[in-house]
Amino acid sequence: MRGWRAAAVLPLLSVPTQAADDAATVAYGCDDLVVVGRVRTLSYTDLSEEGDVLGHGRFALHVHVTRRLRGRPPGRYLAASRIGHSRLRHDRSFLMVLSPAADGYEIEEPHLWYSAWRPSIAPRCGTAPSNHGQGT
Repeated sequence: MRGWRAAAVLPLLSVPTQAADDAATVAYGCDDLVVVGRVRTLSYTDLSEEGDVLGHGRFALHVHVTRRLRGRPPGRYLAASRIGHSRLRHDRSFLMVLSPAADGYEIEEPHLWYSAWRPSIAPRCGTAPSNHGQGT
């Protein structure tokens, strides 16, 4: 690409796309926390099975809560885990639903926290469909 075409297209390539999440309402359970924060991966346990093309596993995480949206976290630093295909970036903030688990919290539905786009949060706990307990 040259000239004005490159100048017109490059900004579009750098804009995060949230097509699947544009109308998303983040649901949460009544015992869940909804927070914004950053995560650091502590360890990874492979859970892939034969034929699992992408692979997936359980990530043990350290969550630094920077903003509380629903619920009362017991502190600014929380132990959590998540099942997924890849780790969450440590240098980006995420909106996260944290469900209580035996070893801390399970991260449900992490969303990148952009200044220009943010998912809406259900007005009350348990008011919107959720995938809690499915490990996604």
